[in-house]
Amino acid sequence: MHTMKLRMLFLLLVQFGWLGGAQGQKIRLKSVERLTAADRLAVMESLKKDDDAWDDAVGLPKKFIPSTANHYHSARLNQTLHPLRDAANYASRLLDSNDPAYRQRAFRVIERLLSRQDGDPASPTFGVWPYYDEESLKQMAAPDYNWADFIGVALLEDYLNHGDVLPTELREAMKKGILQAAKAIVKRDVKPGYTNIAIMGTFVTYVASHLFDLPEMQAYADMRLKRFYDFTMNLNGFAEYNSPTYTRVALNELARMKKYLLDPEALRMTEACYRLGWQGLAAHFHPPTGQLAGPHSRSYSTLLRSDFYPFLASASQGQGVYGTIPKIASDYRLPHRIPAELVGRFRVLSQPAVTIDTFGLGQNSPVGYTYLRPEYCLGTVSRGTLWEQSRPFIAYWGTVEQPRYLRVRLLHDFVDFCAGNLFTAQKEGQTLSGLCLATNGGDYHPSLDRLKDGRFEAADLRLRFEISDPRLLEKLTLDGPAFSFTDDRVSVRVKMLQAKFGDYAIRVEKGQDAKTSYVDWIIHAGAKRAFNLTELAEVLFAWATAFSTSPVPETALTTTQLVPEAGAATLRWGDLTLRVPAKPDTEAQLQAVGNPSLTK
Repeated sequence: MHTMKLRMLFLLLVQFGWLGGAQGQKIRLKSVERLTAADRLAVMESLKKDDDAWDDAVGLPKKFIPSTANHYHSARLNQTLHPLRDAANYASRLLDSNDPAYRQRAFRVIERLLSRQDGDPASPTFGVWPYYDEESLKQMAAPDYNWADFIGVALLEDYLNHGDVLPTELREAMKKGILQAAKAIVKRDVKPGYTNIAIMGTFVTYVASHLFDLPEMQAYADMRLKRFYDFTMNLNGFAEYNSPTYTRVALNELARMKKYLLDPEALRMTEACYRLGWQGLAAHFHPPTGQLAGPHSRSYSTLLRSDFYPFLASASQGQGVYGTIPKIASDYRLPHRIPAELVGRFRVLSQPAVTIDTFGLGQNSPVGYTYLRPEYCLGTVSRGTLWEQSRPFIAYWGTVEQPRYLRVRLLHDFVDFCAGNLFTAQKEGQTLSGLCLATNGGDYHPSLDRLKDGRFEAADLRLRFEISDPRLLEKLTLDGPAFSFTDDRVSVRVKMLQAKFGDYAIRVEKGQDAKTSYVDWIIHAGAKRAFNLTELAEVLFAWATAFSTSPVPETALTTTQLVPEAGAATLRWGDLTLRVPAKPDTEAQLQAVGNPSLTK
């Protein structure tokens, strides 16, 4: 009886914003809107599907981590582990189910989760969690400080939405864990260029500081929100530009802020950033293929993942964008709405369109160029790396049911080589591109494993033009330094103007694997050998690309020119001009040399 009275008191305090003093003026403190019966049934069904993953002995869900998983921060692969971020999200669903048995399981998960957070204020990873229950932060290849943000958000929402059912000791432990995560976020102070973490950390510090009445952190959170707003408005978009994954994450976090923030000025800034995110998606979405046209700053898969379409359907509020609203959205706590004037852009492309975006506020900032037409879309960025998560040159064609793509990759032992710096100038379906390598560029990751003095080892090194369907191999025609193909309503021709990697004899081959066909410019294939980029007098792959809705004749690219300079080259083709570096150097020096013309 006493416990019931305490819960009722907690609900009243939360509902009327009386918990913790004056903070109710700034944030909304109330239990989550109760799920409909249909929504709760869908949550229960999703939880039952995950029952096999529950490890009762440990008190966490388990998951098999394949050898192909991202391993920037952890080398724990090809084994069954207990991922802590997954556990945090699982606990939220357990609590949302309102099922007594699942609620008890949630308590166990949260207790275990809190025990794995670094609680030592003197530690550099104070407030952060490791990836897995089996691996400490010290054992990781490199701690991922983002886990303070991701897990902090989940704990904070659980505290707000289900505080009335949390045992007192657990609620106090959660408060401590949330504050430790918030302090880690303040200490790290991620700048607005890291879009999704900049927003997520703002939510954690803003809500936690008002929830627990921390004036100093409140001032920090106010500053951080204003800083992100000013930066984003001046940029007219997100610095993590046009990302299929992270634009959606950013929209989720902004929707979460809209849900809890009450201050009118904070809401105005949040709403403006939210609308800008949808404007970016609408400007780049290609309805004929159902793909997000490039370029992409970060992408986990070249074709959109299947859960993107229920997201659009829900956000269109039943207006027919990619089917009916799903039974339950993957982000059911975060209702989205596409601004009414933008809904049509996700349905049909009525005419060809060009979008040019500047992705920075400084001099020589990267510039994106996107060309959309009913038959295909082509997107490039003036300069970018060939990291596995980047798509600085990407084209799509085909249909929603069978989309195709052409992607440029630099492969080091058949893994994307981040040291490759790609420069491109584009006019509609025509491009000029140049590729050089950075002596201090990343190997597998842009910053975690940078080359030292241009040195690396490889048994295989090649530039690849990858096409999504292995059946297109038979349509690929090699013609000296060029290749071409016609598929569906699209004709493509690529002409290599120069292929130079020191004194290496480069050969061209076409081939296929289980998922793709490709054309490779092979630099080295054989025994592992050491490379030193600083010893190479010239490294430059330069080419022209033509996309057309009618066959591209062999003579179409004969007017392309390459004019060599000292350590650089200038490419010309009609209205297009591109100056590219032709000698390996630091990434900063390469990016200072690369300079395209921009033509609508």
